[in-house]
Amino acid sequence: MILQPADLGQLHSRGLENLNLFNAMAGILPTSADRGNPSKHALPASLHSVIYNKGFYWFRNRHTLNARIIRADLAQMKLVGINAVERKMPGFYDKSFLKAARLNGIRVIPRFWLPSAPDDIASDKELNRKREQVLEMVREFRNNPDIVAWNIGDDVLSILSDQEYKPSLFFYRDRYIQWLADLCRSIRAIDSTRPLLMDLHWDVNGQARYDYYRRYVPQIDWFMLEADDHYLQGLSDTLAPAMAWGKVQPEYWHLISQSHPPMTIPVWQDIENTRFVTLEGVLDVQGRKKQRYEIIAAYWSGNSTPGNTLPDVKILRPLAVTLPGTKLWYQVIYRKSPDRWALFDEKEDRFQFEWYMVKTDQLGNTLFMKKIGQGPYLQVTIPEDPEHYLLFAEMVKDSSVRMVKASLNTPLE
Repeated sequence: MILQPADLGQLHSRGLENLNLFNAMAGILPTSADRGNPSKHALPASLHSVIYNKGFYWFRNRHTLNARIIRADLAQMKLVGINAVERKMPGFYDKSFLKAARLNGIRVIPRFWLPSAPDDIASDKELNRKREQVLEMVREFRNNPDIVAWNIGDDVLSILSDQEYKPSLFFYRDRYIQWLADLCRSIRAIDSTRPLLMDLHWDVNGQARYDYYRRYVPQIDWFMLEADDHYLQGLSDTLAPAMAWGKVQPEYWHLISQSHPPMTIPVWQDIENTRFVTLEGVLDVQGRKKQRYEIIAAYWSGNSTPGNTLPDVKILRPLAVTLPGTKLWYQVIYRKSPDRWALFDEKEDRFQFEWYMVKTDQLGNTLFMKKIGQGPYLQVTIPEDPEHYLLFAEMVKDSSVRMVKASLNTPLE
């Protein structure tokens, strides 16, 4: 954007309300930003944590929590070596969850949900509300011995980069960072002993965002790296001293250097409610064990679980154009040998098959799902905007399940 001096008085654009935030190096914070050496709050030794947000959104949620269900979930987590749980807080089930965690000897990492939408970041009222909510919780639970760290949530700078363009992106970024630094200082004033964690989306720009956070929010002690499916080569990167692997699916753990073992599982169980769907859990919505369950047990508990006898499967898509309204056949195929895939027989009765259609938004986030059929074969009526739908198939035997997904169309490459 090129401006003449006479234009400055007439400039009025959302995201550019404060021109003092901009200087010759676009988007750099004022020199009053905090700097200094990083804090040295250590993470607990051998941290094996999982994010457990089951029932957090209780309205029209498939899972309604109670003390019995929470205790059963935590007991099952312990069987595979999980010793800590991250959960969004504050929430409706906080007291029941904290009590169950203590009874099961599970450590707790409260996970705050900070503002990430541009409108919220631009709102003083919303930022103040969220700040007071977080600090109130830290005050309330700072003497709870089961809490070992505070997680201040998602990599908001990564989220903003998907929502805003420059130069307004600079305004939201710098406003958020100043607010975050103030929040972290306030948390540290209340609790000077527990480490502050934050997720960091590890993609091609992850290092640059890490450097920015470290420069302007030095109160953050540890950055828990979140794997990106499009940047799996980054799992072999050498980590900085303040980095650790978090939110990495177990099937990718073999790509991580043994000197930086994984510490966090992204999702314990698939979630379905009116707001969104998450199908990346260790357990499916019905509580059946995916292959990830075995991987976790092998890495963390040292105890082998009963082997998942289900074969590798894929969805075979038709070589046809996915025009809305057309009906196309999809099939589950299995690995018959290392280099050969085969169709299931029509009379296959060893396994059960369930098919689901899942709608996504433009960023690929899953919005809702619908069961559309059973059996190894399925005829699907192509919906409007087929690029915003995914097809999921589950192969089930007893309490084990293999889940696979595919787009409706057959890729050209």
